Amino acid sequence: MNHSGDRGIDKTTILKFVRGWFVQINNHSPVESLLAMLAPDGFVLQFPEVTLSNEEEFRTWYQEVTSKFFDQNHDVKHLEIDLGNDGIEISLLVNWQARTWQAPAAYSSHLDFDAVQSWKVAILPGNFKPVIKRYKVVELIEN
Repeated sequence: MNHSGDRGIDKTTILKFVRGWFVQINNHSPVESLLAMLAPDGFVLQFPEVTLSNEEEFRTWYQEVTSKFFDQNHDVKHLEIDLGNDGIEISLLVNWQARTWQAPAAYSSHLDFDAVQSWKVAILPGNFKPVIKRYKVVELIEN
């Protein structure tokens, strides 16, 4: 896997990739579309509640979150991209809003958080496709 940022990948491509990840989650897209965005040779996703490091864990987590949260919106508020020779480092601030409902509540609950995140993205050889190697929620701030 090529970790270099100089293989036809620019910051616009990475920005589209990051936004595409969140669009897939917002839309509750099939899990396979998100798995295709993760590094096939290994990844680590660190959320406040769990760390995921394989396909089975990701599938279970995704099923849980798509069953629990609805009307999700991830809005990238700030993004810094470092196209380094040892991979692409991304620092971002994402506002996450969603609704959740638990029986027998009469109404759903609105969630509103800012998530400080750190990603490491690699580039697949051959097709130069970006994939997530590391995804870490560094801090989750309730609004």
